[in-house]
Amino acid sequence: MTPPQWVDGTPGKNINAMPVRHWIAISKDAGNPKKIVDLLDWAFSPDGGNFVHAGIEGMDYELTGDKLTVKPERKGKSWAWRFITMGVQKTKMDEQLLYVLEQSWGKLGLQHLDFSTQHGTYDEISMLIPPFPELADYDLLSQRDEFREKAIIGAIDIDAEWDDFVARWRRSGGDEWIKLYTESYNDMQNK
Repeated sequence: MTPPQWVDGTPGKNINAMPVRHWIAISKDAGNPKKIVDLLDWAFSPDGGNFVHAGIEGMDYELTGDKLTVKPERKGKSWAWRFITMGVQKTKMDEQLLYVLEQSWGKLGLQHLDFSTQHGTYDEISMLIPPFPELADYDLLSQRDEFREKAIIGAIDIDAEWDDFVARWRRSGGDEWIKLYTESYNDMQNK
């Protein structure tokens, strides 16, 4: 797969070996690579979809004939939801999977899934820019996450606190992050 193109049509340069950072490698030393591929193929089958998105029969859901019913206490517990709404993978959506997802996440959840599929996108810049060991000493993500979570639950006034948050983030390593990412982006544009 070729890297994305720049706005002017020139080819992008992919510094990472893969266009995304989520991948599975089967080593040449694997005892039985066919079994591994078979397992991955199974994950995309109806039974695999039930396991990934509904869990374990008897523990997370009950199966009566062809009808799968997620147990009430297990609704909203599947970690796989995070992947299909963040664009990490494009899940094969069919009626069987939508039925399972609607039980766990409701109609509003499916509306959000549809929205993320229509409007979500990969962050191509973060895929193309290399990691920076210089940033290892900074904890920029927890500051961002804390602000975001407080904003979501209404614990802060975003308009009143935004400028202070940005200033604090920049002082805590954000300026270095901006400098490194800008330099790397500009270097790629000039090649």
